[in-house]
Amino acid sequence: SQSHPGRYLCVYSYLWSNEPPMDPDTKIPDNMVVQKAFPHETDLARFDRWSQRGLSFGQHEYIYDCGFHEFRHYPRQLAHELRHRYRRGLKTTTFESYSLASRCAPKLWILGRLLWNVRADVDKLTNEYCRLAYGAAAQPMRQFWDRWEGIYLREPNEHRRRTFMANWMNECEQMKNITFKDVTYLTDTIQKALELADNTEDRMRVEMVAAEYDRSKT
Repeated sequence: SQSHPGRYLCVYSYLWSNEPPMDPDTKIPDNMVVQKAFPHETDLARFDRWSQRGLSFGQHEYIYDCGFHEFRHYPRQLAHELRHRYRRGLKTTTFESYSLASRCAPKLWILGRLLWNVRADVDKLTNEYCRLAYGAAAQPMRQFWDRWEGIYLREPNEHRRRTFMANWMNECEQMKNITFKDVTYLTDTIQKALELADNTEDRMRVEMVAAEYDRSKT
Protein backbone atom coordinates (compact mmCIF):
# COMPACT_ATOMS: atom_id res chain seq x y z
CA SER A 1 0.00 0.00 0.00
CA GLN A 2 3.00 2.31 0.50
CA SER A 3 5.03 1.50 -2.62
CA HIS A 4 1.98 1.13 -4.89
CA PRO A 5 -0.84 3.26 -3.49
CA GLY A 6 -4.23 2.68 -5.01
CA ARG A 7 -3.26 -0.83 -6.13
CA TYR A 8 -4.67 -4.11 -4.82
CA LEU A 9 -3.03 -7.47 -4.20
CA CYS A 10 -5.42 -10.24 -5.20
CA VAL A 11 -5.07 -13.76 -3.77
CA TYR A 12 -7.19 -16.79 -4.60
CA SER A 13 -8.96 -18.93 -2.02
CA TYR A 14 -10.13 -22.44 -2.88
CA LEU A 15 -12.25 -25.04 -1.13
CA TRP A 16 -11.94 -24.81 2.67
CA SER A 17 -10.42 -21.33 2.57
CA ASN A 18 -13.58 -19.93 1.01
CA GLU A 19 -14.97 -19.03 4.42
CA PRO A 20 -13.76 -15.87 6.19
CA PRO A 21 -11.16 -16.39 8.95
CA MET A 22 -12.65 -18.04 12.04
CA ASP A 23 -10.70 -15.81 14.40
CA PRO A 24 -12.63 -12.50 14.52
CA ASP A 25 -9.39 -10.67 15.32
CA THR A 26 -7.74 -11.79 12.07
CA LYS A 27 -7.24 -8.77 9.85
CA ILE A 28 -6.73 -8.60 6.11
CA PRO A 29 -4.89 -5.53 4.76
CA ASP A 30 -7.17 -3.00 3.10
CA ASN A 31 -5.31 -3.36 -0.20
CA MET A 32 -5.65 -7.17 -0.28
CA VAL A 33 -8.62 -8.77 -2.03
CA VAL A 34 -9.41 -12.43 -1.41
CA GLN A 35 -10.70 -13.81 -4.71
CA LYS A 36 -13.04 -16.63 -3.76
CA ALA A 37 -12.97 -19.63 -6.10
CA PHE A 38 -14.78 -22.94 -6.25
CA PRO A 39 -17.65 -22.42 -3.83
CA HIS A 40 -21.19 -23.37 -4.65
CA GLU A 41 -21.59 -20.29 -6.82
CA THR A 42 -25.26 -20.11 -5.83
CA ASP A 43 -24.46 -20.02 -2.08
CA LEU A 44 -24.96 -16.28 -1.71
CA ALA A 45 -24.93 -16.50 2.10
CA ARG A 46 -21.18 -17.09 1.85
CA PHE A 47 -20.76 -13.61 0.41
CA ASP A 48 -22.83 -12.20 3.25
CA ARG A 49 -20.42 -13.68 5.79
CA TRP A 50 -17.44 -12.00 4.12
CA SER A 51 -19.31 -8.71 3.86
CA GLN A 52 -20.35 -8.79 7.52
CA ARG A 53 -16.69 -9.08 8.52
CA GLY A 54 -15.85 -5.99 6.50
CA LEU A 55 -13.30 -7.93 4.44
CA SER A 56 -12.38 -7.17 0.82
CA PHE A 57 -13.38 -10.06 -1.40
CA GLY A 58 -13.85 -11.00 -5.04
CA GLN A 59 -15.19 -13.95 -6.99
CA HIS A 60 -13.60 -16.28 -9.50
CA GLU A 61 -16.46 -17.85 -11.45
CA TYR A 62 -16.58 -21.02 -13.51
CA ILE A 63 -18.79 -21.23 -16.60
CA TYR A 64 -18.47 -24.66 -18.14
CA ASP A 65 -20.52 -25.65 -21.17
CA CYS A 66 -18.30 -28.18 -22.92
CA GLY A 67 -19.11 -31.76 -21.96
CA PHE A 68 -22.80 -31.11 -21.31
CA HIS A 69 -25.59 -32.33 -23.56
CA GLU A 70 -27.99 -29.68 -22.34
CA PHE A 71 -27.72 -26.01 -23.30
CA ARG A 72 -26.84 -24.29 -20.04
CA HIS A 73 -28.46 -20.88 -20.46
CA TYR A 74 -28.97 -18.90 -17.24
CA PRO A 75 -28.43 -15.14 -17.74
CA ARG A 76 -31.07 -14.17 -15.17
CA GLN A 77 -29.36 -16.21 -12.50
CA LEU A 78 -26.02 -14.63 -13.40
CA ALA A 79 -27.61 -11.19 -13.08
CA HIS A 80 -29.16 -12.06 -9.72
CA GLU A 81 -25.87 -13.33 -8.31
CA LEU A 82 -23.82 -10.41 -9.63
CA ARG A 83 -26.23 -7.88 -8.14
CA HIS A 84 -26.19 -9.64 -4.77
CA ARG A 85 -22.40 -9.71 -4.67
CA TYR A 86 -21.98 -6.09 -5.64
CA ARG A 87 -24.48 -5.03 -2.98
CA ARG A 88 -22.26 -6.86 -0.49
CA GLY A 89 -19.17 -4.95 -1.59
CA LEU A 90 -17.60 -7.24 -4.18
CA LYS A 91 -14.29 -5.76 -5.38
CA THR A 92 -13.34 -7.99 -8.32
CA THR A 93 -14.86 -10.61 -10.61
CA THR A 94 -13.14 -12.96 -13.02
CA PHE A 95 -14.63 -15.73 -15.15
CA GLU A 96 -13.15 -18.98 -16.42
CA SER A 97 -15.14 -20.32 -19.35
CA TYR A 98 -14.86 -23.53 -21.35
CA SER A 99 -17.58 -23.00 -23.89
CA LEU A 100 -18.74 -23.35 -27.47
CA ALA A 101 -20.20 -20.32 -29.23
CA SER A 102 -23.05 -22.46 -30.54
CA ARG A 103 -24.07 -23.31 -26.96
CA CYS A 104 -23.36 -20.22 -24.91
CA ALA A 105 -22.78 -17.13 -27.06
CA PRO A 106 -25.89 -15.25 -25.83
CA LYS A 107 -25.14 -16.04 -22.19
CA LEU A 108 -21.55 -14.77 -22.41
CA TRP A 109 -22.59 -11.71 -24.45
CA ILE A 110 -25.21 -10.79 -21.85
CA LEU A 111 -22.71 -11.44 -19.05
CA GLY A 112 -20.24 -9.06 -20.69
CA ARG A 113 -22.86 -6.33 -20.71
CA LEU A 114 -23.85 -7.04 -17.10
CA LEU A 115 -20.24 -6.64 -15.98
CA TRP A 116 -20.39 -3.04 -17.24
CA ASN A 117 -23.80 -2.47 -15.64
CA VAL A 118 -25.17 -5.06 -13.21
CA ARG A 119 -28.55 -3.31 -13.24
CA ALA A 120 -29.02 -3.80 -17.00
CA ASP A 121 -32.31 -5.39 -18.03
CA VAL A 122 -31.67 -9.02 -19.01
CA ASP A 123 -34.79 -9.22 -21.17
CA LYS A 124 -33.74 -6.18 -23.19
CA LEU A 125 -30.20 -7.53 -23.53
CA THR A 126 -31.53 -10.88 -24.73
CA ASN A 127 -33.72 -9.19 -27.31
CA GLU A 128 -30.79 -7.07 -28.46
CA TYR A 129 -28.51 -10.09 -28.82
CA CYS A 130 -31.10 -12.08 -30.79
CA ARG A 131 -31.77 -9.12 -33.08
CA LEU A 132 -28.07 -8.57 -33.77
CA ALA A 133 -27.15 -12.25 -34.10
CA TYR A 134 -30.17 -13.75 -35.85
CA GLY A 135 -31.92 -10.90 -37.69
CA ALA A 136 -35.30 -12.02 -39.00
CA ALA A 137 -35.00 -15.24 -36.98
CA ALA A 138 -34.72 -13.33 -33.68
CA GLN A 139 -38.12 -14.28 -32.27
CA PRO A 140 -37.90 -18.10 -32.55
CA MET A 141 -34.28 -18.00 -31.37
CA ARG A 142 -35.33 -15.97 -28.34
CA GLN A 143 -37.95 -18.65 -27.65
CA PHE A 144 -35.30 -21.35 -28.05
CA TRP A 145 -32.97 -19.80 -25.48
CA ASP A 146 -35.81 -18.95 -23.09
CA ARG A 147 -36.91 -22.58 -23.11
CA TRP A 148 -33.42 -23.75 -22.16
CA GLU A 149 -33.30 -21.22 -19.35
CA GLY A 150 -36.63 -22.54 -18.09
CA ILE A 151 -35.22 -26.08 -18.14
CA TYR A 152 -32.16 -24.95 -16.20
CA LEU A 153 -34.31 -23.24 -13.56
CA ARG A 154 -36.20 -26.47 -12.86
CA GLU A 155 -33.08 -27.71 -11.08
CA PRO A 156 -33.01 -27.03 -7.33
CA ASN A 157 -30.91 -23.96 -6.61
CA GLU A 158 -28.21 -25.87 -4.74
CA HIS A 159 -27.66 -28.21 -7.71
CA ARG A 160 -27.26 -25.58 -10.40
CA ARG A 161 -24.01 -24.93 -12.29
CA ARG A 162 -22.61 -28.41 -11.51
CA THR A 163 -19.13 -27.55 -12.65
CA PHE A 164 -17.53 -30.71 -11.29
CA MET A 165 -16.11 -33.02 -13.94
CA ALA A 166 -18.11 -35.93 -12.50
CA ASN A 167 -21.30 -34.15 -13.53
CA TRP A 168 -20.00 -33.79 -17.08
CA MET A 169 -20.11 -37.57 -17.40
CA ASN A 170 -23.49 -38.11 -15.72
CA GLU A 171 -25.73 -38.04 -18.78
CA CYS A 172 -28.88 -39.19 -16.96
CA GLU A 173 -28.48 -36.44 -14.37
CA GLN A 174 -28.04 -33.83 -17.08
CA MET A 175 -31.14 -34.79 -19.03
CA LYS A 176 -33.58 -35.53 -16.20
CA ASN A 177 -35.34 -32.14 -16.40
CA ILE A 178 -35.94 -32.28 -20.16
CA THR A 179 -39.32 -33.57 -21.35
CA PHE A 180 -40.56 -34.74 -24.74
CA LYS A 181 -42.63 -31.54 -24.89
CA ASP A 182 -39.39 -29.58 -24.52
CA VAL A 183 -37.76 -31.50 -27.36
CA THR A 184 -40.76 -30.91 -29.64
CA TYR A 185 -40.85 -27.21 -28.77
CA LEU A 186 -37.11 -26.71 -29.22
CA THR A 187 -37.10 -28.60 -32.52
CA ASP A 188 -39.99 -26.51 -33.85
CA THR A 189 -38.41 -23.19 -32.86
CA ILE A 190 -35.08 -24.08 -34.46
CA GLN A 191 -36.84 -25.14 -37.65
CA LYS A 192 -38.79 -21.88 -37.71
CA ALA A 193 -35.58 -19.91 -37.20
CA LEU A 194 -33.93 -21.72 -40.11
CA GLU A 195 -36.88 -20.81 -42.32
CA LEU A 196 -36.81 -17.13 -41.29
CA ALA A 197 -33.07 -16.43 -41.40
CA ASP A 198 -32.74 -14.35 -44.56
CA ASN A 199 -29.05 -13.56 -44.92
CA THR A 200 -25.86 -15.59 -44.92
CA GLU A 201 -24.47 -14.41 -41.57
CA ASP A 202 -27.71 -14.82 -39.63
CA ARG A 203 -28.41 -18.22 -41.12
CA MET A 204 -24.87 -19.39 -40.35
CA ARG A 205 -25.36 -18.54 -36.66
CA VAL A 206 -28.71 -20.31 -36.55
CA GLU A 207 -27.25 -23.34 -38.31
CA MET A 208 -24.41 -23.53 -35.75
CA VAL A 209 -26.95 -23.69 -32.92
CA ALA A 210 -29.14 -26.13 -34.84
CA ALA A 211 -26.21 -28.49 -35.48
CA GLU A 212 -25.26 -28.47 -31.80
CA TYR A 213 -28.87 -29.06 -30.81
CA ASP A 214 -29.10 -32.02 -33.18
CA ARG A 215 -26.06 -33.55 -31.45
CA SER A 216 -27.74 -33.05 -28.08
CA LYS A 217 -30.92 -34.77 -29.26
CA THR A 218 -29.06 -37.85 -30.41
